[in-house]
Amino acid sequence: MTIIDTRGEVTTSQVIEALQLPPDPVMFDAVRRFGFEYEMLRNDDRGYDDDCRCEDGYYDEDDEWHDSYTCDACNGDRRGVSDEVGRLIQRAYDARMIGDTYQHAYHCDCSDCRYDRSGPLMTAQEDCTCGVEFVSRILDTADFTQWSDDVDKWVSVFQQWKKDGNWMPDGHYANGNHVHVSCTGDRYGNHFADSQIARAHQHIDAIYAIFHWNDIADGGCGALRAYNRKPGTHDYGNWVERHYNGTFEHRLWNTPRDPERLWAHLGLSIGITRWAFNIAVNMPVFTFKERRVRTSSRYYGDSYTDAITDTTFQEVTDNKGELVRGIRAYIPSPPQFDIARDLICNLS
Repeated sequence: MTIIDTRGEVTTSQVIEALQLPPDPVMFDAVRRFGFEYEMLRNDDRGYDDDCRCEDGYYDEDDEWHDSYTCDACNGDRRGVSDEVGRLIQRAYDARMIGDTYQHAYHCDCSDCRYDRSGPLMTAQEDCTCGVEFVSRILDTADFTQWSDDVDKWVSVFQQWKKDGNWMPDGHYANGNHVHVSCTGDRYGNHFADSQIARAHQHIDAIYAIFHWNDIADGGCGALRAYNRKPGTHDYGNWVERHYNGTFEHRLWNTPRDPERLWAHLGLSIGITRWAFNIAVNMPVFTFKERRVRTSSRYYGDSYTDAITDTTFQEVTDNKGELVRGIRAYIPSPPQFDIARDLICNLS
């Protein structure tokens, strides 16, 4: 294991100083690009091989991670499109939300699926845990008027889908609404240092560990996905992951049963990421915890030990109001994000 940071207990004054940092205007320009993955429908009819471990992924003898989509034994059986998935894809196509009437391959990188495409807001792809995953193009908070109508329309498509009596994840929590937020800097070439990105990751994990997020993150479905693990005060979690494409993926959000909650998940993911970079950049000597990195696995490469000491946990909890004010200040200002500003006040 490689030790990234071995600082000991942070002091009370450091915690309070970090939580009370005023908003840094640079962060509104540097942390502005994002996208989301909106999973829908169950995978009950997708034909998993009962003898295969690939549904959840696994490590082999060489400690290499195998994703669920890499299994040749199951790959063919589970790619079929059910009638329900087909109807939803057709509806999204009719609303001009996607460009094709078929499902693209998992992690497809064709011209219609590339994140930097200029075409429709979403593309429909296969996924290993659900019926269909809709993946957005890259969006930019600075260009809000150019894409906000599309996201509003996307929400309306699913509100009508629900109103028509079709399946929505009400009481079902196997679908995720994952939000990717850029962690490499803005489109003008201003980049964060690797050390700043690592610290920002630590700060996000700390905040996810310290507070109870379920009532916000479950999207009204009643529980969170079982394999999305909350960071613990002394344990590893995967509610946020740093990806090769230069983003932090906020994975704790469920696909909401009430579609308008999509705006809450977008706003909170952006606000939390900006808040974390404010501390990482402007208080470089401050870190919440010790972090150790396991480099041998593909997706679950980061493991954490001695994450947040009990004293630090209590100090941050005692200053919850400063935390909430800090994150709220970084949520984008348009009224669509009011639901994010309201929900974060419910942290406990």
